[in-house]
Amino acid sequence: DGYDGYNPLQKDYNRCVKELIADFPTNKTVLLYQLENSWGDSAITVANKILEVKSSAPDNWKDQELSIAYQKLANTYVYYGTTEQVINSAESAQALNDTLDLSYLLAQQYEQKNLYSKAIELLLSRIDSTNDTQLSYNKAILLLELGEDKKALELFQIVQKDTSLYIDNGKIA
Repeated sequence: DGYDGYNPLQKDYNRCVKELIADFPTNKTVLLYQLENSWGDSAITVANKILEVKSSAPDNWKDQELSIAYQKLANTYVYYGTTEQVINSAESAQALNDTLDLSYLLAQQYEQKNLYSKAIELLLSRIDSTNDTQLSYNKAILLLELGEDKKALELFQIVQKDTSLYIDNGKIA
């Protein structure tokens, strides 16, 4: 149905968001909301604004809030930046939030830089049976590509316990 995404109040919502951003340009809740709803160059602009605002009022920001900005930068730089920008942003995000796992993203970047042993080490350091199944599957595929067949198969065994994920057994073979 063409009306599934239709919201009759969308124009009012958009106007309110613009007013909110205009009235409270340095409010951390507004900035985080704006970041959550930004993509591409806009996300980079908002994330950098958060880091700029943080530098003028460092006590107002929690590490986890800043890690959101760095994570958004890392994910956006995959498409709009350099490998170094992705790595720096992802490492900053993880340093601020020790529960955040960006090891797959980082390992991909290290693989692109031909730093295979660093990619493998990073992936192996963050393998956990409680991880998101899709993330674990992606890590296993990357481990396989990096020549760590045994570790990849161990991870595939963990992944296969979750029956909700489609597994391409052709990639495993």
